[in-house]
Amino acid sequence: GGMGGFVMTDQADVRWSYYLSEYSRTVINAGWRKNRTVTDEVSRSTDIWWQRDLSLFWMVRAHWLHRTRGVAGAGGASSNILGLSLVYTYSDF
Repeated sequence: GGMGGFVMTDQADVRWSYYLSEYSRTVINAGWRKNRTVTDEVSRSTDIWWQRDLSLFWMVRAHWLHRTRGVAGAGGASSNILGLSLVYTYSDF
Protein backbone atom coordinates (compact mmCIF):
# COMPACT_ATOMS: atom_id res chain seq x y z
CA GLY A 1 0.00 0.00 0.00
CA GLY A 2 0.98 3.61 -0.36
CA MET A 3 0.02 7.08 0.63
CA GLY A 4 -1.61 7.94 -2.69
CA GLY A 5 -0.19 8.96 -6.04
CA PHE A 6 -0.46 7.35 -9.42
CA VAL A 7 1.12 4.67 -11.58
CA MET A 8 1.98 5.16 -15.23
CA THR A 9 1.09 2.13 -17.36
CA ASP A 10 1.97 1.09 -20.90
CA GLN A 11 -0.53 -1.41 -22.28
CA ALA A 12 -1.30 -3.22 -25.54
CA ASP A 13 -4.11 -5.69 -26.28
CA VAL A 14 -4.93 -7.66 -29.44
CA ARG A 15 -8.09 -9.68 -30.17
CA TRP A 16 -8.70 -12.00 -33.12
CA SER A 17 -11.97 -13.81 -33.74
CA TYR A 18 -12.74 -16.31 -36.49
CA TYR A 19 -15.98 -18.12 -37.33
CA LEU A 20 -15.16 -21.73 -38.20
CA SER A 21 -18.76 -22.40 -39.24
CA GLU A 22 -22.24 -21.02 -38.65
CA TYR A 23 -22.24 -22.62 -35.17
CA SER A 24 -18.58 -22.56 -34.14
CA ARG A 25 -15.90 -19.91 -33.59
CA THR A 26 -12.52 -19.40 -32.00
CA VAL A 27 -11.02 -16.32 -30.32
CA ILE A 28 -7.45 -15.42 -29.38
CA ASN A 29 -6.67 -12.54 -27.00
CA ALA A 30 -3.15 -11.37 -26.18
CA GLY A 31 -2.18 -8.63 -23.75
CA TRP A 32 0.94 -6.93 -22.47
CA ARG A 33 1.14 -4.42 -19.62
CA LYS A 34 4.00 -2.61 -17.91
CA ASN A 35 3.42 -0.68 -14.68
CA ARG A 36 6.09 2.00 -14.30
CA THR A 37 6.91 2.21 -10.60
CA VAL A 38 10.12 2.00 -8.58
CA THR A 39 10.43 -1.57 -9.87
CA ASP A 40 8.81 -1.95 -13.27
CA GLU A 41 6.27 -4.77 -13.28
CA VAL A 42 5.47 -6.57 -16.56
CA SER A 43 2.52 -8.90 -17.11
CA ARG A 44 1.50 -10.85 -20.21
CA SER A 45 -1.57 -12.93 -20.96
CA THR A 46 -2.72 -15.19 -23.78
CA ASP A 47 -6.32 -16.38 -23.85
CA ILE A 48 -7.61 -18.88 -26.43
CA TRP A 49 -11.11 -20.31 -26.58
CA TRP A 50 -13.38 -22.28 -28.87
CA GLN A 51 -17.16 -22.05 -28.74
CA ARG A 52 -19.82 -24.29 -30.30
CA ASP A 53 -23.52 -23.39 -30.31
CA LEU A 54 -25.59 -26.45 -29.43
CA SER A 55 -28.96 -24.72 -29.82
CA LEU A 56 -30.45 -21.24 -29.65
CA PHE A 57 -29.87 -21.09 -25.86
CA TRP A 58 -27.05 -23.60 -25.14
CA MET A 59 -23.35 -23.50 -26.03
CA VAL A 60 -20.17 -25.29 -24.99
CA ARG A 61 -16.84 -23.48 -24.63
CA ALA A 62 -13.28 -24.78 -24.15
CA HIS A 63 -10.84 -22.23 -22.78
CA TRP A 64 -7.09 -21.88 -22.08
CA LEU A 65 -5.45 -18.91 -20.33
CA HIS A 66 -1.71 -18.42 -19.78
CA ARG A 67 -0.40 -15.52 -17.64
CA THR A 68 3.07 -14.38 -16.66
CA ARG A 69 4.04 -11.63 -14.27
CA GLY A 70 7.45 -10.38 -13.22
CA VAL A 71 9.50 -7.50 -11.92
CA ALA A 72 12.40 -6.09 -13.97
CA GLY A 73 15.65 -7.70 -12.87
CA ALA A 74 13.95 -10.38 -10.73
CA GLY A 75 12.08 -13.64 -11.15
CA GLY A 76 8.41 -13.94 -11.84
CA ALA A 77 5.45 -16.25 -11.81
CA SER A 78 3.24 -17.89 -14.41
CA SER A 79 -0.07 -19.72 -14.44
CA ASN A 80 -2.18 -21.83 -16.78
CA ILE A 81 -5.94 -22.29 -16.58
CA LEU A 82 -7.83 -24.85 -18.67
CA GLY A 83 -11.61 -24.95 -18.60
CA LEU A 84 -14.70 -26.40 -20.18
CA SER A 85 -18.05 -24.63 -19.76
CA LEU A 86 -21.64 -25.38 -20.63
CA VAL A 87 -23.44 -22.03 -21.04
CA TYR A 88 -27.17 -21.31 -21.01
CA THR A 89 -28.29 -17.90 -22.32
CA TYR A 90 -31.88 -16.73 -22.18
CA SER A 91 -32.39 -13.01 -22.82
CA ASP A 92 -35.83 -12.81 -21.13
CA PHE A 93 -34.52 -14.26 -17.86
